[in-house]
Amino acid sequence: MNRTQIICPLVALGLAVLVFAIIHGRRHQRYLLDARAVEIGNQLVATTNSPYLVRIGQGLQDKLSQFLTSESQLASVADGDAPPPIGDGKAQRCVFLKNSKGELLGIRLRQSQQTDKFDVLGHWTPRPEVANGTR
Repeated sequence: MNRTQIICPLVALGLAVLVFAIIHGRRHQRYLLDARAVEIGNQLVATTNSPYLVRIGQGLQDKLSQFLTSESQLASVADGDAPPPIGDGKAQRCVFLKNSKGELLGIRLRQSQQTDKFDVLGHWTPRPEVANGTR
């Protein structure tokens, strides 16, 4: 057996392992973002704040205080950003909150560059079909 017959299968096996690791890592990152966004949404409903947010601007703080005067819950979490003109493609997740008055609040989130926390990119009042995933 010569070296080529040994090295080629080993290189192919190494490439296959590398591709599998990259795919698995991306899937794990997506699950982590989803879980963290759900946790942020639940914490905002419970306490109007989350330790996973870098900061909440005064505008969102005021909107949450007003929005949460009636019973509220996490409606959904969407992958990606809201469509223009609300979104600009920078958000990784959108969290949708719903209150007992039937009002919706959408919050655009992006993972912070410097920490494992999230930046709030903006908030808006979406149409009901947006929170159900039928943008």
